[in-house]
Amino acid sequence: MNQPVIRRKWRVAIQLIALGLLTSELGFSTSPSSAAPKITSSLVKIDDPNCVKIAGEEGEDWATLRCGKKVGGWQVYVEYDDARESIALKRNGVLTDLNFYNFNSGFSTLGKTLEFRVRSGKPVAAIVRHIHAIDPDDPNIKRSALMVAKLSPKPCVVANIDPGPQQSAQARTAADKAASLPCLKPAG
Repeated sequence: MNQPVIRRKWRVAIQLIALGLLTSELGFSTSPSSAAPKITSSLVKIDDPNCVKIAGEEGEDWATLRCGKKVGGWQVYVEYDDARESIALKRNGVLTDLNFYNFNSGFSTLGKTLEFRVRSGKPVAAIVRHIHAIDPDDPNIKRSALMVAKLSPKPCVVANIDPGPQQSAQARTAADKAASLPCLKPAG
């Protein structure tokens, strides 16, 4: 190789190295690890017999149960009222009831687990199964929806995912972008 070609290759190599140092000095990264933070799941059992009843008296048709350990500062509560179940979430002393029965009428129960979606160690959304009667004349006809709630600035339901083969994937997709979704308005 001739000298000018070698010098040009070295000059390009030095420029690329300098660019790499400059971008890292400014806090930028050119490596694949600079992609969006990975989203993981943290599960809380909500059908656990170890959930602690914190409100409601024996013989009354309502109760509040505290379930599982806190995840990222969020405590999960199961709200039971007149054969209808919902979730409430508490953080920094503020309890927010998600009022699932405002979206799915009829008698209802919850699935066994609440799934927090966690980005960079911080919960950003919650997913829980809500099984509710859809025929007032026959409580055995049920729909099993996945309810998705964003956690900030104030927890609210952002998606009510219908049953289907992609239901779980659709719920996770909604949860992972929940911060950008509006709160759903209660059904009519």
